[in-house]
Amino acid sequence: MPGLCLHINIGNSALEDGSHPASSTYPGSFFLGTTAPDIRTYTGQDRKDTHFFDLDILSEQDPIQGLLTKHPGMFDDLSAVTPQSAFLAGYITHLLADKRYIEQIYRKFFLTNIDSQFDPSDETQMRYNLFDRTLQFELDRIQKSEQSILINALYKINEQEHIYDVPFIDNLNLNDWSKIMMSIVAQPPVYDRYPQLMHSHLSKLGYSSDKILNHLNDYKKNINDTFNIVSQKYMEQFVNETVKISLDTIMEFT
Repeated sequence: MPGLCLHINIGNSALEDGSHPASSTYPGSFFLGTTAPDIRTYTGQDRKDTHFFDLDILSEQDPIQGLLTKHPGMFDDLSAVTPQSAFLAGYITHLLADKRYIEQIYRKFFLTNIDSQFDPSDETQMRYNLFDRTLQFELDRIQKSEQSILINALYKINEQEHIYDVPFIDNLNLNDWSKIMMSIVAQPPVYDRYPQLMHSHLSKLGYSSDKILNHLNDYKKNINDTFNIVSQKYMEQFVNETVKISLDTIMEFT
């Protein structure tokens, strides 16, 4: 899935459109919303309770409808010029970006056999999971190089008080999350943490340490191999389409 920096960048492109008054008026709420579903990494919530998308279901899903099924009326006031409306608009961009990444990138390019059970001894699938995580890492690293966008977003987030009426996110946790998220986004765009992050992600999937380490000696090769599978042009198109779909969805509720 997109990292926090890419989520903020997608949100920034949507914000520049200026079609949602609440987001333009309360950009700090909007930007925090673009990252808020990932609060689950701090709170330990089930992914389905913050992203409204079940990774075990391989057919197409609609996280916006999933959210509204569990929480009817959540977007009824999205046209109001309030911090709540801006936060939820940002939240929508995150849900749609993750959905599209899962369906249009991971399952299309990196899932080698959609019908097979997970097998930790399957080295081919492990390599493709490494490519997936390498793509996420490199896309976020590129976004970090565009510091002005991220610095502005973090400034806007820090400028506002964040209290929202969202039943699946506690406001105290959200304020903690804003600080954690900002510290992650502020990390420099370097490769020093690449081996550690890849090892952490892949070991959580169940792959053995020795198999993982065999593929972490040359990060440049991993990046080149990844972009030979998913081109940078495809990713640019993915981002542009995600921005458009997000804006269209937000405007449906206003």
